[in-house]
Amino acid sequence: MQNKKHSLLESSLNILSGSVIAYTVTQLGSFVGMWDISPGKNLLLTSILTVVSLGRSYLWRRVFNKMHVKRHEEALKKYKEELER
Repeated sequence: MQNKKHSLLESSLNILSGSVIAYTVTQLGSFVGMWDISPGKNLLLTSILTVVSLGRSYLWRRVFNKMHVKRHEEALKKYKEELER
């Protein structure tokens, strides 16, 4: 199980690397005429989506870590009950 600090670090690295890619792809699309967006607006949009994505990623990681711990606690409880029989 990951602690909260490691969950946040993993989520941050994942999201930040994705944000760099998203910004770059958007700028490349703008340069070849696929859409018209200024670098400033692209950075603002990328920043907003990065914050939203980081929160979403961190939340899901914590949910699944909690489910993982709960499953192991239940298995340990059953094991202890079987030993007592």
